[in-house]
Amino acid sequence: MEFIQFGRSRGDQSALGRKLAEMHKSAKSDKGYGFYVENTIGSTPQINTWTADWIEFYSKHRLGYQLKLISQRFGDSAIYEK
Repeated sequence: MEFIQFGRSRGDQSALGRKLAEMHKSAKSDKGYGFYVENTIGSTPQINTWTADWIEFYSKHRLGYQLKLISQRFGDSAIYEK
């Protein structure tokens, strides 16, 4: 992956977006989508269970998991059900 020097200038954000998209397109491993260990987004756990399909991975382990946490914490399951 190409090193990006961060600093005061935001640089070319559209080029950053294209490079990030290229990285994600080529990032699938032999195991599918996921990672070897779980990690966090801030203090919130991030589940990285291997999944063969990108849509299933993202909907179950990213969006779905965050919606589940919201439902558990606030007791509002309406958005989770949608």
